[in-house]
Amino acid sequence: MMGTPPDLLTARRVVAKALQQLSETESTTDNQIVRDTNKAGDPILRLRFFDEGVQIVEALYDPAMAAVGFLNSADDFWRSRVPKDSDGYEELVFASAVNLLVWMLSKMHIRLWYAMGDLGDETWHDWEARQRAIEQKEFLAQGIKVDYKTSEVRKKLLQAQQKQIRQLWAWTKGGSDREYDPTVEQKKGFAEQYPAILDHWEDINKWCRREDRHNWRGLAKVAPFGDTPDDLLDKLEDLEPEGISALALEHTARRVGIQKPSSSSAQDSTVHASGISRAQLYRILGEGKLLLNPNQNAH
Repeated sequence: MMGTPPDLLTARRVVAKALQQLSETESTTDNQIVRDTNKAGDPILRLRFFDEGVQIVEALYDPAMAAVGFLNSADDFWRSRVPKDSDGYEELVFASAVNLLVWMLSKMHIRLWYAMGDLGDETWHDWEARQRAIEQKEFLAQGIKVDYKTSEVRKKLLQAQQKQIRQLWAWTKGGSDREYDPTVEQKKGFAEQYPAILDHWEDINKWCRREDRHNWRGLAKVAPFGDTPDDLLDKLEDLEPEGISALALEHTARRVGIQKPSSSSAQDSTVHASGISRAQLYRILGEGKLLLNPNQNAH
């Protein structure tokens, strides 16, 4: 029996690394992307799609082949810019593939919605248009001229999906989504600040659960963490342990000034008052680490 190809082994590591940066997600429509494992124990994803409260899709998705493609594409990209035999080249390609996979998976929910949301309507209007074309041909064979117009609804449905996909992948010269892309200095600052802020939030989480630390909120504000946001502290007591990183990411984003112009932390009651999702913040963190140290070990 042949062993697993080396590139697939590396791709499995890319998948594992990317899934560390992505929590299980659930949208307001109950669509879910849940971590699972295949028979070999490799990490995969279980996709669930709901329409009007009824689950209509449940499928297993293995991102490994996408990771293989990203590794190959990243290698093709970097080899024209960085000597392939230079120190840290493999780590650079690996980290780029991880960022690409995180970016893809962060868009999977909305992309799935675009693919499935209007599928029933698209099918009906396409069938109706084909039936009309058959009838028109039959009438012409009898010498009867008819003029069936193309369904405007069908046309608008297809145009809407094209527009949605263009908007999903729209970007600026910054190379990110068109809504917002932090500066290079902000990304570097994010990568520099995050480890200490994460440690800080892990400490706060311990303090708030101790009966002898009634002043834990005051301790949370001790220098150099006087900017610890009150609205994030409010969320801590009811938060699961895996959510601590989300608070640390958001705190770091606010400290270094990463916030979409349309967002207001004073008006937004969600964890992501910066207007940026956890997946996007992890991507920014990864890009910041690469900017600080292109030769970092990403394995």
